[in-house]
Amino acid sequence: MEKERMERAFDVAAKAFRDVLQRSNPEDAELLAQAEPGEIVEVLGDYDHIGRVLRAIGVPFVQVAPADLAGIDWARAQVVWVNCPGRLPATALRRLVQWVREGGHLGTTDWALKHLLERAFPGRVKYTGGSIPDCVVRVEPVGDHPLLAGFREDGRDPLWWMEGASYPCEVLDRDRVRVLVKSAEVGRRFGADAVVVEWDEGEGRIVHLVSHLYLQRSETRTARDRETAAAYFKGVGIEGESAARLAAEAGDLFASELKGAFTGAGLATSLFVGRKRRMGK
Repeated sequence: MEKERMERAFDVAAKAFRDVLQRSNPEDAELLAQAEPGEIVEVLGDYDHIGRVLRAIGVPFVQVAPADLAGIDWARAQVVWVNCPGRLPATALRRLVQWVREGGHLGTTDWALKHLLERAFPGRVKYTGGSIPDCVVRVEPVGDHPLLAGFREDGRDPLWWMEGASYPCEVLDRDRVRVLVKSAEVGRRFGADAVVVEWDEGEGRIVHLVSHLYLQRSETRTARDRETAAAYFKGVGIEGESAARLAAEAGDLFASELKGAFTGAGLATSLFVGRKRRMGK
């Protein structure tokens, strides 16, 4: 039941995200609309499913197995998303490191912290050795960063699903690594509060997300979390026929479910938009 609700939430929130982006930042909407096949690559994993988010938004991308990553068109690729668990063959890992340092943008989730980032970029971040049980936590954006647009759109801090055995992320290089999203709940219980981190590596950029980008459940803790879809869409500035149509598609979805999915859409696309902006400078 929860899985079905979140699938519906991502489908509806993707449409809402495109609507909001077009109105609030038409330049970024145009950059996203210009995405071509091969520019965004999803490396398949066992536990996260970033491609489902990209597909819901309508962004073209290619999927490859970890064993096939080394053979992609690296000159064409702008963003590579590696799903949890992030285990890559040594040849693919070496090529990925070179591509990032030459300007590519890399996104990783959950266990890729240990299996990819610690191996490829030592001294930046590390897995603490503990694990986060299945839970939903409140997360808070830090600072003002384009990657956080989905978090801030309606002024509410989203609830974020931590799948069982998610890996807490400790920041080692605090001069280089920026914490973009944190969770006081995670920090109190597991000793490391970072949820989304980012850093520049050579000419490229890396973003890591604790747990998964494709959320499979949420919770309602407050009256605001339990607001209707119509109230949520009003909060993000969608009105009139668009709001009515989206609310009808959302049905009985809660604001917290739509917010989590909306935020995921922002994260999944902003890495590509950021890369395109840097290329245009």
